Amino acid sequence: MSSTFLKIIACIFMLIDHIGFCLLPQYSILRIIGRIAFPIFAFQISVGYTHTHDKRKYTLRMLLLALVSQLPYLFFRHISGYPEWLANVGFTFFIALICLQVIDLYQQKKNFSILLLLLPLMIAGYLFKVEYSFYGILLVIIFYLFPLQKSEKNYFQNIVLLTIFFVYITAIYIVLFHIDVIQYYSLMALIPILLYNRKKGANLKYVFYIFYPLHLLILGMINYFFI
Repeated sequence: MSSTFLKIIACIFMLIDHIGFCLLPQYSILRIIGRIAFPIFAFQISVGYTHTHDKRKYTLRMLLLALVSQLPYLFFRHISGYPEWLANVGFTFFIALICLQVIDLYQQKKNFSILLLLLPLMIAGYLFKVEYSFYGILLVIIFYLFPLQKSEKNYFQNIVLLTIFFVYITAIYIVLFHIDVIQYYSLMALIPILLYNRKKGANLKYVFYIFYPLHLLILGMINYFFI
């Protein structure tokens, strides 16, 4: 399963989730199915970071996506009955990408104090109220630290460790933020993720960047005019 195909799957699940959030909240099955989307995106962020030729440009591109998407995101949430501030997932991934660069710097310098920079980044995500908070940031980091590539000699060990950490941080997230237990269904995302074949697939990069703010705006407009 190529990277592009995984992103398409994630977009479909995200769309289902947001339809349930914005248009059909009475059907909880839509939100359950939608739990699969975010971990796939988090995995793809780690993969994209690993393979990009310019990590700084990749990080800035994520920030640009976050900035462009914020107004459609706030409109989408407000029209769905959630007017409070929340920063869209682009900001979550932006902070996560900075965290990955901190980890890379630590691996180069072998100075443990460098890792202490992760703490203020996590706190910044919490204070800025990014979507999924520390949970989203940590999930990207975990996928980066335990690469799921069959060529890795620790491939099966990484699967076990990744799953354990995934379950653990999900449980903490549910308890600390009083999240619905349906968040545990996000673990099902490991099934398509494990089918990743390390191939890029068709180059639809900008299609995915456009899809995120556009689908939020369209769903919000449908809610505003027809519901």
